[in-house]
Amino acid sequence: MTDEMTSKEKSLANLRPFVKGDPRINRKGRPKSFDILRAKASELANEIAKDKNGNPVKIDGKEVTVAEMILNQMARDPKQRAEFLEIAFGKVPIGIELDNDPQPLTIIFEVSQPVKEVEVNLVLNAAQDIFLNKLNTKFRAFVGGYGSSKTFTGSLDLAITAGKYPKIIQGYFAPTYPLIRDIFYSTFDEAVFYLGFRTEVKEANKEVHLYRGGAYYGTIICRSLDNPSTIIGFKIARALIDE
Repeated sequence: MTDEMTSKEKSLANLRPFVKGDPRINRKGRPKSFDILRAKASELANEIAKDKNGNPVKIDGKEVTVAEMILNQMARDPKQRAEFLEIAFGKVPIGIELDNDPQPLTIIFEVSQPVKEVEVNLVLNAAQDIFLNKLNTKFRAFVGGYGSSKTFTGSLDLAITAGKYPKIIQGYFAPTYPLIRDIFYSTFDEAVFYLGFRTEVKEANKEVHLYRGGAYYGTIICRSLDNPSTIIGFKIARALIDE
């Protein structure tokens, strides 16, 4: 052993263990739940704000609460003004214009060498075009009545994702297995046919395998939601929840 101490040994040597009556010990404990934490935050927000010297903060000659001081600071900061306005008036609605002109569908096949971007011979209506091409969001919803192509459009989305990310594992969820068998299997097969894919249904495993030519593009794991607690033990990168 050398006389020289490493930086780690020096830092450990400077540590002070807790002792009886140590003022660093937290005697109050932590909040038992988020509701208690929220109540504490609300209580603090309604206290009179104080400066570093302990004097009440005044704006226009009037003492203000912590919440009022924070809102005033946000209103004056250009970077926080949008957040301030959302607190005051709610989030700004995002308008989406419906273009009634039919739109072609383009799909990228990453497994191809070189990578191909192919315009598929399939025309989308306005709602399908928005759902598949224009919503750059983590979560999306396609809302419609009977026969509005909800399952068909969702199937296209699963296939497009498989085209971009070959060998991806995705999930399809429906209220019951009969709905998966009677609706999804046939609708998915029809939808992906337009994109040049073919399907192979594994009834026993409740899976659909996706191929284009001789290349494997991924698996759709199908599960029923009649007993949600059983949906465990597998990993998927994307999910379509139907009905």
